[in-house]
Amino acid sequence: MANRFPTPDSVSQAWSGESWPAGFPTSTDPTQTGFLLEADFYKFRGRGLIQTTGRANYARLIGFVAAYTGSDPVLQRYSATWKGAAAEAIATTSSNDDWHQLFFSGTLELARAAIRLHNTASGNYLALAADDAAQLNGTGQGSVYRMGLRISGGSSYASLFQQRVMQICDSLTGAGAQA
Repeated sequence: MANRFPTPDSVSQAWSGESWPAGFPTSTDPTQTGFLLEADFYKFRGRGLIQTTGRANYARLIGFVAAYTGSDPVLQRYSATWKGAAAEAIATTSSNDDWHQLFFSGTLELARAAIRLHNTASGNYLALAADDAAQLNGTGQGSVYRMGLRISGGSSYASLFQQRVMQICDSLTGAGAQA
């Protein structure tokens, strides 16, 4: 598809909007869109239990994989390959298929590490105030609301997340049951 982009300006014009450019295939068939499948927006899309997205979040995972000493054979293989290489170089040269293999290796070790790393980088939102109902149900540090906010970054989702967690808790304790 390089013939569609004769100059750098034509690339920026085609992809500068907020929607997929008209006339470009949307197939995930590599023979049609192979170069797009390796672009950051696709390669570093949401994966795992908290939908890890973006190059910066994947860079944290590169560090985890490069230093990995556990027993997952897929992570061991990538660790041996990536050890000593710069994270930016790995981010650029890793493939969409590499990340699929890492996230779905069978042990979910990378998915669990992604949660830990995101939590650490986002203010330790998993530290809930389990012994303080007012704090837990509020919006500050230690609240379910703040957990939702740190996961998604938006107050709308944080409110919805808090409501859903409360519904689950009510159903588990019977507090929401009618007499």
